[in-house]
Amino acid sequence: MRPTLLRYTRLMQIGDFFQRRLIVLSSVLIAGCGPSNAIRVGEPNEPVVVQAVEAVDRFHSGVKQQRYQDMCQAAESHAFSGATNLPCPEYLVYFHQKLGDPVSARRTQLPLIGDRRPDGTVRVGLDYETDYEHGTAHEHFEWRIMGNTVILTSYRVEADALSH
Repeated sequence: MRPTLLRYTRLMQIGDFFQRRLIVLSSVLIAGCGPSNAIRVGEPNEPVVVQAVEAVDRFHSGVKQQRYQDMCQAAESHAFSGATNLPCPEYLVYFHQKLGDPVSARRTQLPLIGDRRPDGTVRVGLDYETDYEHGTAHEHFEWRIMGNTVILTSYRVEADALSH
């Protein structure tokens, strides 16, 4: 009976891994790449990926420095709706109180990039594992990039500290 339980647990872990990847792909499609546009894995040194990574750094810095209003202005109004129904500034205060300051962050998969639209817009998805003062968070960022403008379109986070 024990080997069956171990096998089941391992299958659940594998299923969770693939479920996260499917959620990322589907959310990029839903976020505006459309069914006729392709999604591809981006190279870490591509300009739009560099812009998105810098935006994640600004996000984490904004949390640490409590610049919630600036962060909300750099995000679509619904960017945090996947996490809670709180308005952006209130959500970020709650988030910071629960998790504390970010300590370190690392990407957990290669970036996903949608095709460039006729207006020049590109969507980039990044997954991070970030250590905060009060726990580790698995974060998913989706950015809309047009020229030098980088807007957060979706932010999802999983962290034990947020469920207490």
